[in-house]
Amino acid sequence: MSETTFLSPAKMVVIVPVFNAMKTLPKLVRSIKNANTSECEFLFVDDCSTDGSSEYLEQEGFKVHKLPSNQGPAAARNKGIELTESPLILLADSDVVVHSPEAFNAMIRTFEEKPDVNSVSTISLPVPENDALIARYTALNEYLSYNRCIQGKTEVDKWPDISTRFGAYRREILEAVNGFDTRFPIASVEDADLFYRIQEIGHRGHLLAWLQIGHHWPEKLVPLIKAWIIRAFLWSKLFAKRKKFDQVFCTAGETALKAFDMVTFGILLLTLFFHQLWPVTLTLELMVLLLKIPLIKHFVKKHDCLTAIYAVFLSRLNSIALGIGALGALVYNSWKAVTDRREK
Repeated sequence: MSETTFLSPAKMVVIVPVFNAMKTLPKLVRSIKNANTSECEFLFVDDCSTDGSSEYLEQEGFKVHKLPSNQGPAAARNKGIELTESPLILLADSDVVVHSPEAFNAMIRTFEEKPDVNSVSTISLPVPENDALIARYTALNEYLSYNRCIQGKTEVDKWPDISTRFGAYRREILEAVNGFDTRFPIASVEDADLFYRIQEIGHRGHLLAWLQIGHHWPEKLVPLIKAWIIRAFLWSKLFAKRKKFDQVFCTAGETALKAFDMVTFGILLLTLFFHQLWPVTLTLELMVLLLKIPLIKHFVKKHDCLTAIYAVFLSRLNSIALGIGALGALVYNSWKAVTDRREK
């Protein structure tokens, strides 16, 4: 597909960035072919894959634009938007599965029925497509984070969040903020940055809570912890500019709980050297465990006791990783402020 080729102006174009995604693409492709897509056009943007992703997609009949070098999901999405003309743009990840045959039409109908809405979001299923312990934790933990704002509703108007995992936008709102910032190496942070910029010019979102999308989640611990640290570092830099918490995922309450969890772990480490702290440490650890009882109940109900125990362990690791990333951002911002003052 050449640089100057544009897709026909269908009601909605679905843009999917792809990078070495052959482990998950077949399930996505099958789900697309089982869905009603008569009013959609699909464009896969291959971010220099080496596993045959492009060839597979072309064999399945999809249009593929190949980037000349690996540039990340933000650049891939921006290129897809540039190469299309449809007024509605649905951004989807290559590791999702669309279980509802009417998913695409539901997004289009929502925009048609709500002319003031400029984004339509979905959430992921509480159970992952890949059955691994870490994937189970990540899937259900995110679902619970969003579910506390949904409160049993099938749809939520004025939804204060956006999603690029499987979310749609009016073209004009994306063009108004000049698309994604390619400087962010983590997809979830580039999403947050896009959302914050859209908020500044006027965001009116809608959530189709009933439309839950399947998703493959991380299975390896070390890369996940690394991603948590980088994400917290970048998010903290964004927070330093905005000085506002999210209303859904990164709330003030969740941040306080994570901070308490991290501080408690720090005191636990100190107790190894100062044994007189043991009574304080045991009390704090008991408080942490009590605060996590709702989490434990959800994991026991959805999975089993082993997964619940693992969830408590991962929750502590998550708090530590996020704390390291946030502290790193604090040090960086302080150093930069001092450097800027000296230069002036």
